[in-house]
Amino acid sequence: MDVSEIRQRLNIAPQAGIAWFCVDESDVAFAPQKAPGPRRVILRSWPDGTPVACVFARTTTGTSGIPHDAHDHLAEYDRCNIDKEGRIVLGVPLTAKKSVLDHNTSICDEPDADITRRVLTAPGCS
Repeated sequence: MDVSEIRQRLNIAPQAGIAWFCVDESDVAFAPQKAPGPRRVILRSWPDGTPVACVFARTTTGTSGIPHDAHDHLAEYDRCNIDKEGRIVLGVPLTAKKSVLDHNTSICDEPDADITRRVLTAPGCS
């Protein structure tokens, strides 16, 4: 059992600005024309009392957003598939059902503290 599954069983929220997930495009509708297909998202917030969380999408083809390096930590996170340079689109906060942000879609933790800071200080979902 990994940490994300333990968190879910104990009803402990994933860490905002750190937790990465790979969900289906239809779950976040960032680029609906690409559904079905994988979309990597980083958690912005996990508000209490609501079934949705706020996330930011990562793109490898778009030109907006902040630059984001590929991850190189497969030894620690064997499910991490952030393997290309990309961008995190902080200007488009998205909602995602908390039920899809679980141990099945969790892929890794963000290793760059500056990225975490920028995600946490970006405007979130309304």
